[in-house]
Amino acid sequence: MRVEIDNIPGKERKSIEIKAGSRVKDALEKLGINPVAVIVAVNGSVSIQEKTLKNRDRIKIIPVVSGG
Repeated sequence: MRVEIDNIPGKERKSIEIKAGSRVKDALEKLGINPVAVIVAVNGSVSIQEKTLKNRDRIKIIPVVSGG
């Protein structure tokens, strides 16, 4: 199954192959992205990292920035 990833830190867009039944956190792990450091939207809606992905889903990765 293939999903599209937008806004990968250091890259713009990437398509990756993952196993059927994979979750958002599995895709982040495959990309080497710390799940605590990002917010993820799937097909335009903010999503939990336990969400099961479907073929052709579009994932947007939004880095969490903090400061004071």
